[in-house]
Amino acid sequence: MPETTVFLYRVSLFPTEWANVSAARRAAGDLWTRLVKVHQFCRRRHWPRPTESQLKAHFKRRFPLHSQTV
Repeated sequence: MPETTVFLYRVSLFPTEWANVSAARRAAGDLWTRLVKVHQFCRRRHWPRPTESQLKAHFKRRFPLHSQTV
């Protein structure tokens, strides 16, 4: 596996911007949790894994994220 370099940058945001960023991060975490639960549900029933289009259709308009991220 190739090496990966990670850079950390300090970002100064106004409180309202920070709230928006935190809400988006929370929504992304909620989406990830739901994806894991769908995966576990399918695995327990020995179903095939859902396709990308099935997942997009299932989660469309359920999270306050941009359409290209869901």
